[in-house]
Amino acid sequence: MNLPFTRKFILLYILLISSVLIYSNFALAVTKDDVNAVYKEAEQLQKKSASIGNQWRDTAKVLKQSQQAADNGQYEKAVRLAKKAKTQYTLAIKQVDANEAYLKSVPFYDADATPEQDVKIIQAFFREKFPKLPDKEFANGFYAMDPIMRVNWEAIEEFPPYMPTVERGDTLWKTKFANGKSYNHCFTSASVATNYPRWDRETGEVETLPMTINRCREANAEKPLKYGKGEMLALQAYIAYESRGNPTKVVVPADDPRALDAYKQGKKFYFSRRGQLNMACYHCHFDNAGKNIRANVLGPALGQTTHWPAYRSKWGDMGSLHRRYKGCNKQVRAKPFDFQSKEYRNLEYFHTFLSNGIPVNGPGARF
Repeated sequence: MNLPFTRKFILLYILLISSVLIYSNFALAVTKDDVNAVYKEAEQLQKKSASIGNQWRDTAKVLKQSQQAADNGQYEKAVRLAKKAKTQYTLAIKQVDANEAYLKSVPFYDADATPEQDVKIIQAFFREKFPKLPDKEFANGFYAMDPIMRVNWEAIEEFPPYMPTVERGDTLWKTKFANGKSYNHCFTSASVATNYPRWDRETGEVETLPMTINRCREANAEKPLKYGKGEMLALQAYIAYESRGNPTKVVVPADDPRALDAYKQGKKFYFSRRGQLNMACYHCHFDNAGKNIRANVLGPALGQTTHWPAYRSKWGDMGSLHRRYKGCNKQVRAKPFDFQSKEYRNLEYFHTFLSNGIPVNGPGARF
């Protein structure tokens, strides 16, 4: 039967459109090779991002999800996630470059300033910002600024939650090694927290107190302790307790350029933007010190290292300064570094040097 011209035209048009759609779906179908290509590009960017010490917190997880989707045959999803990871790694790399220009605009960051010049300028800033606060009170952080929180804190200090850890550290300090020696043979006394971190000329690196503790153990044929937990935290808490009231006196030797470089690396870390939130330590603890962020008061950078290790109610146990660094990095969605990493040791070197003259009052109790 002959169909009218219009009906033939409509049928032909429908057939043509259907063919185009079918062809388009076929042509645009994502293959495993497409996934592998994008994934490989993301991996290359991941390596570059890691090599310059700046990765975002969740990007590796996104890349892993891409691989899982590919393994399940969900190629479109896999490509989408791999592209997302690519974008994040690219932005993290660009963030490092952008920091170079940004740092020039930061009033407290002078790449050529000596450690002594930094301390003079930065301590003067905080004294001017909090004129009624005696120097020793900076060791108490935001509890020195908020009268209500101070009352609560003082109540906690009547029965300090860190004392069982201090007592355990006292026992460990006095317990002899298998060879009959003890920590007393490595340290002049237990009140040495004021000198750490220190510059080690032998290794050409910053040495923290936990590293010295493990060096002592290894020198006496004992196994090193795990960082950031257990016996190591107990020993740190005891040493901090024995050092209370003594002023911080970290040294950056002027005759060793390697020490100055480590200090400067720590300073650069402190002032550089990191993570998806594009924030630096400086943003919370300089101009915004004393202000509220949700229910918390932001403490000033001055005196911030004096009370570690600390018992935090949020954690429900003791934690180290490096644990706090890791937590801050996670909060701005930056990938944290390992305990006792070179990055955190250099950061601690700069961070603690800022508080030279402020008395040690660790271990601390914080919310």
